[in-house]
Amino acid sequence: MTVDSQMILIPGNLIVGANLAAEYIRVTNTITGTGEGNVVLTLNPVAKFSEIPAVWGLPQSTRTITTWHISNQSETEIKITVTVGSGTDGDAVTMAAVLIGPQA
Repeated sequence: MTVDSQMILIPGNLIVGANLAAEYIRVTNTITGTGEGNVVLTLNPVAKFSEIPAVWGLPQSTRTITTWHISNQSETEIKITVTVGSGTDGDAVTMAAVLIGPQA
């Protein structure tokens, strides 16, 4: 899996009186094999969140995405499991997401 891009968008106060942070992150993972299967995308934020951040974004792939869900989530790591249809070995799943939540 590769992290294509990652940056903290707005550290500090997004809303007056609220200590929130927002972070953009884009990750890609390669699909092994030609059949249907699962790919796990792991988001590791640079921002320090005091609570589990909200995640906004959708996974994309050249293969058909049949389902996806957040399979594990904490203040420091979010795992997203993506189920894809058959395709070419080496296809990829990419997710660009924004994480937002209270700063630690």
